[in-house]
This record gives sequence, C-alpha cells and structure tokens, in this order.
Amino acid sequence: MLLLPFQLLAVLFPGGDSERAFQGPTSFHVIQTSSFTNSTWAQTQGSGWLDDLQIHGWDSDSGTAILLKPWSKGNFSDKEFAELEEIFRVYIFGFAQEVQDFAGDFQIQYPFEIQGIAGCELHSGGAIVSFLRGALRGLDFLSVKNASCVPSPEGGSKAQKVCALIMQYQGIMETVRILLYETCPRYLLGVLNAGKADLQRQGLKEPVSFHVIRIASFYTHSWKRNLVSSYLGDLQTYTLDRNCSTIIFLWPWSRGNFSNEEWKELEMLFHIRCIQFLEGMRRYSRELQFQYPFEIQVTGGCELHSGKFSGSFHRLAYQGSDFVSFQNNSWLPSPVAGNMAKRLCKVLNQNQHQNDITHSLLSDTCPRLILGLLDAGKAHLQRQGSRITYLHFQPPILPQ
Repeated sequence: MLLLPFQLLAVLFPGGDSERAFQGPTSFHVIQTSSFTNSTWAQTQGSGWLDDLQIHGWDSDSGTAILLKPWSKGNFSDKEFAELEEIFRVYIFGFAQEVQDFAGDFQIQYPFEIQGIAGCELHSGGAIVSFLRGALRGLDFLSVKNASCVPSPEGGSKAQKVCALIMQYQGIMETVRILLYETCPRYLLGVLNAGKADLQRQGLKEPVSFHVIRIASFYTHSWKRNLVSSYLGDLQTYTLDRNCSTIIFLWPWSRGNFSNEEWKELEMLFHIRCIQFLEGMRRYSRELQFQYPFEIQVTGGCELHSGKFSGSFHRLAYQGSDFVSFQNNSWLPSPVAGNMAKRLCKVLNQNQHQNDITHSLLSDTCPRLILGLLDAGKAHLQRQGSRITYLHFQPPILPQ
C-alpha cells in the first residue's frame, strides 16, 4: 500500500512536456512529499508538472484536485476524473496510516519524510516508458519495475522489508500496474493533445532551463532538515550534502566552464546563505506565525531563448502554496498568501545587499553557467536525448 499514492498522484497530478511531443521524449511527473512528525501526525503535499509547467495541485483540506489549466483533465471525462480523485482522497489517509503502523516494525525513527516521483515518458519512436521512485529522508529507497517493487541499494534492509510487504498486496500491485502502464500513458497523450495550442503559444520547446528543488522542513524549533537536488531536464546533475557545505558533481561535465576557484566561491557562498536562511526562518517563525511543523519549498533560476538570456525567477512556497517571489531586485508577496507573506517580504527586503547578490546570481552567473553546461555536456546530452532545463537556486537571506 505504500506505493499506491505515487501512482495516484501520477494520474491525478500529471505533468508532461509539449516539447518532447515534437522533439525527443515527452514526460509528465508528479512530486509527492509526505512528512511524519510522530505516530499521530502526518502531512502529504503533491504537485503535478507538465515538464516545468504545473497543471495540478491538491487541496489537502477538501481532498480535491486543483485544476490549474482548462485542459488539465486531458481527454478524461468528468466521471473518470472524479473516480480517480475519490480513490486518491480515500487512499491518502490509508497511506499515512500504513506508514505509521509499520514505522516501528521497520525501525524508521520519527520525524522522517517520504518523497516520491512517478509518471510516464513518451519517446520519439512512440514507446511510452513508465517510472516510479520513492525516497526516504532524501535517499533512494525503492522503485517499481515490471510491476514489481525493487529495493534500492541505498535503502538497505529496510527497503528490502518494505518491498517484501508491498508485494504481499497483489490487488494493490495490480492497481498500480494499471495506473502506471495503462491509465498514465492514456492520460499523457490526452493532455498533450488537449493542451497543444496553449503549450505551443507558451513556446515550451524553446526555453533552455535547469531546475533545482529544495525542501526545508522545520519539525520543531530546534529540529530541521534541508534537501537540495538539481536536474538538467530529467537528468540529475548536482546534489548538496546534508550540511549544505559541499556541492556533489554527478557528471564529469557538471562543472561547465567554471574554474575550480569559482566553484569554491559559489560553494562557500551557498553554504553561508543556506545556514543563514535556516537560522533566519527558525528565528522569525513566531513573528511570521508559522506553525510547527512547516515546510518551505524554494526554486529559482533563469532561461535562455535561442541562446540568449530571457529572464530569471525565484519563488518561495510555504506548505506547498505560493508565498513570495523575487522580482526587480526585491521580494513581493503572492496575492493569495495574505499578511504572513507581506511580513516576510518586509524582513527580506531589509537586507538590500543580499538582494543585490541574489539579482547578480540570477541575471549574470546563472546564464553563464547554463551556456557552460550545455557546451561541456553536449555529447552526453545528445546521447541521452534529454530536454534541457536550468534553474540556478539561491535561498533567500533573512537579516541578522
């Protein structure tokens, strides 16, 4: 039962990529984060992406999908979508309960997080490849291959035991198989067709970007966790160690055309800002009325069109909802975030020096890094047939 929500998210919150509908592979994916503070408290957040375009959200209070585009249902009927929505609504409660029931048996210590990504990918030859991967505390834990649960080597004996338990639920595994290998491909083709005109107008196949996903979880006043990963399309290129002190390069060409000295400077800058961000959030959480446990998601970066810089972005979300964004060298509250976001912007904008650094990183450093990565990794990326996306992330700084 632990795997089903990832598949349901893949159906309810699909994401895909119109670029790959015309060039190379096309995929949609969902990202799920389930936080377990103790044996009685759990929270699950989900979002669905058509490559870099979010087309679905999930309202945890009402247990309903949020359609962000008129064509987000693809070619599914209202009845079909409502049935899937009901399955997810019922199951998300069961997922949390199952995890809490078995956490002790598998010696998983609270607090912890489970992350999942699932979806399917359309290749240029017409083949559709489905995928599902689960992570525990940011480390690969298990995946689904050929309708079977496969433990990750990093997951050790815990992952082996979890997979053994999952495989006992043959009825659920059959549902997973149908959702992953039948429902998901049909949805993908339908949503690409339904949204084709809109996607073409937005020019999704033109921008070149790179995205970084950061999740900062604050369980109590003194306990926090920070996870950062970055992807060039679907290809992970960097990760950051748990102390925010070391950038881990996952490919020989991940350094782009930056010198070792430049990377050391960026690494030190990121380390300092990461620590200040986490400490600042902890310090100002009461003033901002953030209720523990809470989670901050941050993403930011820049895009290239036809090899030229076309713009940058930097956004922060609180509990999965848009909260603030960085525009024209200052922080602005999201229209739907209310007074808490306004208070956070007031705090962030007190430190104009840090805002100037952020602006320089997004507008100057980021475009140069993209061009270097594209050049250094050209041969590998051509073999992979990857869509290339770049976001250079820098966390906001709270004044000391």
